[in-house]
Amino acid sequence: MNIFVTGTEFGIGKTLVSAGLSAVMQSLGYNTGVYKPVQTHSIDEGSFLISPDLAFIKLVDPYITTHSTYLFKSPALPCLASEIERTKIDIDKIITDYALLARKCDTLIVEGTGSLMTPVTGELFSLDIAKKLNLPVVIVAKPDANSLSTVLLMTEKLKAENMKLQGIIINKYPAGSLDASVKAFPRLIEEYSDAKIIGVIREFKRDSIKASMLIDFVLNGVDLEKTFSMKIPKLNI
Repeated sequence: MNIFVTGTEFGIGKTLVSAGLSAVMQSLGYNTGVYKPVQTHSIDEGSFLISPDLAFIKLVDPYITTHSTYLFKSPALPCLASEIERTKIDIDKIITDYALLARKCDTLIVEGTGSLMTPVTGELFSLDIAKKLNLPVVIVAKPDANSLSTVLLMTEKLKAENMKLQGIIINKYPAGSLDASVKAFPRLIEEYSDAKIIGVIREFKRDSIKASMLIDFVLNGVDLEKTFSMKIPKLNI
């Protein structure tokens, strides 16, 4: 099963979640890939650009297959970055690259830029990439009141577009929090929408995480079989 990972906002931790999911699946014996169709704020190495998100994933596990079709130096939205750098984003090229990667991988995680309604071109949103690739969506959310409203809007949008929502992964969950809105967040998501919570990952600093810790957090905090809609024999041994 391949999935499309999006978030409620920029900086929500999509890449960390994608890294954790892909590292766990790779460790379980699945040839796993992470595809970032459009990367902004790329690292300029002089003769080439590097995706910081995919570099982080390679740091977690160098055997994970990674690829990005469009790399832009500008930290702007994709639609603006492509204008600034005079490079047209072609959805057909994204579809072709995805198909090539999907043939190589048992499991492929496609990570969107920003949120579902982040504009990629004048006519294309991040949502449209997931729809063109016919992928179920996993939403990464932070447990607070603002994120709750956004998640509910996103679930309604996916329903209106007849797209499958795989579930919600709550990231940056503060262990031992006494905040009522934080504690009630998972319950409220399921009460006010058809969405299911498929994972909760505790809060920690990305730059302090070790690969083994991230794998442990995902194994213990995320329902992988629901995330990927597949039976994983090694999890049931």
